[in-house]
Amino acid sequence: MPAPVLVRPSVPAEFVIEPDHCGSSFRVRHIGYADTLGLFLKANGRFVYDEETRTLHSARVVVDTRSVFTNHQRRDDHVRNSDFLDVESFPEAVFESTSLELGADGKGTLRGTLTLLGKSRPEELAVSLN
Repeated sequence: MPAPVLVRPSVPAEFVIEPDHCGSSFRVRHIGYADTLGLFLKANGRFVYDEETRTLHSARVVVDTRSVFTNHQRRDDHVRNSDFLDVESFPEAVFESTSLELGADGKGTLRGTLTLLGKSRPEELAVSLN
């Protein structure tokens, strides 16, 4: 009789997204004719991921909307006011995952809910596992 084989269940691990290694960028059309690039300089989060099964159990990223930066102080101040981000009322934007689909190449789609300005809506993000 062969010896029993012990199979350890795969264990998901929690990862912390360090603020010093995290950033969010965006691109918007400015006055209908040129793209403007911007960043949010402060963000943090956590996710629970099982590397063996390539399963994302949860993910949450919090972006400090007050940290918006477009390399133009007057524009940044305007984006922070109630015309756009209203950072006094809504100092955070939050993304919480609902699912992850990965291809064999490690590229895929992360689906979740983005809460911005107190409103939540579904979003899809292109991701690359590295």
